Amino acid sequence: MNSFLFQNLNQYNVMSFITRKQIRKIWIVTTAIFLYNINSFSQSDTCQKEIHFDIPVLDFPFQSYSAKTQALHNNHFLSTTPVNVKFRDYFLSYTNPSMNQSLNWSASWYTFIGYEIDKGVDKLIKPNTKWKKIGNNLAGEVLYAGSNALLFANLPLGIGWTHEEYHRAGMTTNYVYSYNGINSLNSFGSTTVGVSNIYDQNLAYFKQNDPAGFNRMLVAGGEGELQLIRKLQLNNLYQHSSLPNTIWNLIQKIGIVVYPKLALNGDLDEEIHTTELKEISITQRDFTGPDYSGWAWHLFKPNVPYTSLGIHPSGVGIDRYVSSTELTNEEQKYLLKASNLMFLNFLSPMNFGFYKIKIRQNKYANFAVSTYLNGFGYDINPEFYYMANNHNLYFGLHNYQNFNHSFWGAEAGAFKEKWKVYNRNLLFDARLMLWTQPKDQVFKTGKASFGGLIESKLYYPIKEWLYSYLNIEAKTKGWVAGNPFLKENISVRAGISMKFKK
Repeated sequence: MNSFLFQNLNQYNVMSFITRKQIRKIWIVTTAIFLYNINSFSQSDTCQKEIHFDIPVLDFPFQSYSAKTQALHNNHFLSTTPVNVKFRDYFLSYTNPSMNQSLNWSASWYTFIGYEIDKGVDKLIKPNTKWKKIGNNLAGEVLYAGSNALLFANLPLGIGWTHEEYHRAGMTTNYVYSYNGINSLNSFGSTTVGVSNIYDQNLAYFKQNDPAGFNRMLVAGGEGELQLIRKLQLNNLYQHSSLPNTIWNLIQKIGIVVYPKLALNGDLDEEIHTTELKEISITQRDFTGPDYSGWAWHLFKPNVPYTSLGIHPSGVGIDRYVSSTELTNEEQKYLLKASNLMFLNFLSPMNFGFYKIKIRQNKYANFAVSTYLNGFGYDINPEFYYMANNHNLYFGLHNYQNFNHSFWGAEAGAFKEKWKVYNRNLLFDARLMLWTQPKDQVFKTGKASFGGLIESKLYYPIKEWLYSYLNIEAKTKGWVAGNPFLKENISVRAGISMKFKK
């Protein structure tokens, strides 16, 4: 549920912890910073603006999991039933994309919207003077935020769709079939859209078989939203996209931060009760209702059977939705701590339009902090970005936290580095991660397990604007944002990348 909970924030009692006066101050300060940014900084001294599209086509082994999940559904089998997978199931696997696929499809869609708005605004307000530049940027920002909120929010490839597809990708790793309600195209104007068509038995088996994966799945939606915003911001930084998405990004982050608070302070309890009275059929029901109250409940009860949630008010099936009153004091305190740490997601100049901070001629830097909730607790992830002489580099730290222990990690990477091979100008991305995380992803353990990830992505030029790519990512056991597997995994992905001058 909850994809669009924050498309209409005024419908909910957000003021229980953020007053109207505070909101006005936030917007006044944000607008002032944004206007100052437009007036004082250019996006780049020398680089021409570009837009980039990344279209993943293949992602294995995830698509094998998706195909088997589809085959189980087609035969009305439960997750534990052996089944023969047919070619059509692989074709239908695209209705259940991987995290990487949904992220990049969505980012490409938002890039296209921004590109078209940018072109239209440039025709109306030519940015050839200082004040016209300010007007041009403001018009683009308002049109981008408004169109995405009013027209595209409840459609496939929107951020709400990505939110739900991250949940679904987590389910697919345990062959749990689900349906994203946004794909029905009848959700326009809705404030909540669920992931439905799920059997209670499959959810029960999922939790019993993989409690850490189950917990991670419950909050994977927020992970997807943060990943999408990060990708769009880095496109503006590294790839000179200069898309007018600053206000929209900030609005989405407010929603991401507000959601756990609503689940905690009881603002969603009445909605839970009303929804349950309407959902007589098991397949109508969302997989969890409010993500974060369910996450806190299951996080503290990894070995408690799923059936302990009780009977649904209709008398048929399991009562999946967890209200704030069902959380213990300890669970409420932990959820409060985690929700407060979500405010760290605002710590980045990019949230306010400062994509490139010049440190020398043609050398830029920036930073961002992210807080991801996951299957064992959360990860606080500061990242530092650097651009110089066509090199796009970054370095990140990780503070992984479970109930009362800290674990540490680090990563480094490069984007679109040039590599000349036999007169071909290839490009490549690279990433290396090392970490210690809670052993077996357990919430209440002090034991650590060492792990890591290595990734390379090679782009082969077909034309000046068109590349094919091969992406290989190998990891040990452990949680990585954007990778649905907690176990060891080697993923092979292929797709196309397109680049256009603005």
